[in-house]
Amino acid sequence: YLHLSYNRFTTLPNRIFSPFTRLRRLFLEFGSLTTIAPNALEGLSTLEYLDLSHNKIGFIEPGLFAEMGQLYTMMLEYNNLHALEAGTFSGLRKVSNLDLEYNSIGRIDAGAFENTDGITFLKLFKNKLTSIKAGAFAGLNKLEMLDIIANFDLETIEVGAFHGLPRLSIVYLFYNKLSHLEQDIFDLSLYPESWSIYTDISETR
Repeated sequence: YLHLSYNRFTTLPNRIFSPFTRLRRLFLEFGSLTTIAPNALEGLSTLEYLDLSHNKIGFIEPGLFAEMGQLYTMMLEYNNLHALEAGTFSGLRKVSNLDLEYNSIGRIDAGAFENTDGITFLKLFKNKLTSIKAGAFAGLNKLEMLDIIANFDLETIEVGAFHGLPRLSIVYLFYNKLSHLEQDIFDLSLYPESWSIYTDISETR
């Protein structure tokens, strides 16, 4: 275990953890992190638990987690992420719950979740999404629950935004700014293995 929580350093430089080739748990929560260098986590192929929550991280370099195929738990809530680019979470094949609540995410690019086969619950509560594009969640083949509550400026969801999510059964969409929904947005033919889709939009703002 390596505990670096409650500190004031703002940057993780490249290969900072390379001597810890057998590290399994890394705690960095409640700090002042703003920047993670592209190769900062290189060598952490045995890591199973990573807590980056309650920092000020503004951007995640695509491929940052590419070597972390053994990671089961990653915490990123309460940061300052503004966008999820293609490849942001590539390599997180065993993480089941991905919590991104209380960030500033305004954009999710197609491919942000590629090679993330294990995620079943994705939480985007209290972010700054204004629209959700087709293909935004592509790659989340095992996703069952999607929380997009309280993105107060979310006005548009494109047809195809939920395409390719065969296990999706619960979607939370209340406390947003949706004024209309496209006709085929929840077309059940897009979810051949799902028994039902539950979507609460009764409390959009």
